[in-house]
Amino acid sequence: MSTPKRKTHTLTANFTKQGAEKIHTTFLQLVEHDGELYLNASKVSLIDAAGLQLIYALVRDRKLTGKKTTLAKCPPIVTSTIETFGLSAELSVA
Repeated sequence: MSTPKRKTHTLTANFTKQGAEKIHTTFLQLVEHDGELYLNASKVSLIDAAGLQLIYALVRDRKLTGKKTTLAKCPPIVTSTIETFGLSAELSVA
């Protein structure tokens, strides 16, 4: 039996309410990935509460089924937004 592979998904530059529907559709597929998931946030230049909520929901839903999700290469805009909303403990940032 093979071990599920790690998958990396690069987040879009504009991670806001305007793109929420498209992001949500993509994240629904990522929830199902059996292996470890890395969200590469290096290209994010704008994030709002809606974008952060989508990330949080993805991480939460995967965690409920025992799947690990890590935010990687976060620019200051992403880490400061996570801290502002008090989600540092819930979101694993590498």
